[in-house]
Amino acid sequence: YMKNAKALQKAWHDRPATPLETSVWWAEYVARGNGNKFLKSYAAQLNWFQRHRIDVFGVLFLIILFIVYIIRKTLTVILHLIFKPPTIKLNGNANFPSKKTN
Repeated sequence: YMKNAKALQKAWHDRPATPLETSVWWAEYVARGNGNKFLKSYAAQLNWFQRHRIDVFGVLFLIILFIVYIIRKTLTVILHLIFKPPTIKLNGNANFPSKKTN
């Protein structure tokens, strides 16, 4: 552990400038305008609906709506099968006139 700590300390202190000088250099670099391209947010290139993730929320909303529709239809069919009105069965076709075939 001590050997690794010493190697890390040596690598940390083996820098061309102090942390203050490095931060000043980066501040001046950005102020010159050379760093503007890669420092801009990617969101600046997106459409407003992509930036606010309306496209993602729209797809999620449609998926949830479809799932609710499927659940509702399934429950309707199940409840209809369970609570359907009783049907009256007639013995044969005694109450209906028979067709005569020639």
